[in-house]
Amino acid sequence: MQCRNCGSAHIKKNGRSLKGTQRLYCFECKRTFTLELDARRLTKSACAKAVVLRQEGESLRSIASILGYGKTAVWTALKNVPSDSFSGSYTS
Repeated sequence: MQCRNCGSAHIKKNGRSLKGTQRLYCFECKRTFTLELDARRLTKSACAKAVVLRQEGESLRSIASILGYGKTAVWTALKNVPSDSFSGSYTS
């Protein structure tokens, strides 16, 4: 995640807005801002990379870390992919 005002990655969570969306604080420009909904969803290319990484046996946490998204965003993207795409992933 990056600051919408200055582009810095040095940010932290800073409560919730009146609408209930997550607020963030930037240490560089000293401003608070909220994430737009699209910033929390995986792009099509990131979703494709997530599918490939899952097929290779990577965990949700590692995929989220590699792509720079949250675990929930990765899980939401992957659960919409047909299960036959992961044919060898869950077998023991």
